[in-house]
Amino acid sequence: MSRTKWALTMIIGGLLAYAAFGVLWLIGGGAGLVVLFMVSLRLHPRRGCSFCGGRGRFYSKLFPWVFRLCAHCGGNGRVLHPGIQYLGTDKQRRNLRRDVADRRAGRHYRERG
Repeated sequence: MSRTKWALTMIIGGLLAYAAFGVLWLIGGGAGLVVLFMVSLRLHPRRGCSFCGGRGRFYSKLFPWVFRLCAHCGGNGRVLHPGIQYLGTDKQRRNLRRDVADRRAGRHYRERG
């Protein structure tokens, strides 16, 4: 399911819950979504890099065998999800701050393993 379809499904479901059961169900449904999002961040803290499409490399147009590493993800193809900043664990927040500082300083951090 695409993000757009998922968002529309949640909006329509929320409006139907509000119409059928009132404000309490709408608040409960929103709290449930926040809990599900927090669990999702805990299980999957990284997402694909949007700059390189998750490949970690940019290939030359002229010489297809030549590539450079993506400056955003450091060639890893994965970056920490922005939601970690607010809802992640302390370790995940430290990793996010380190990744941002390394990127600003021009250093590339590559996750080991």
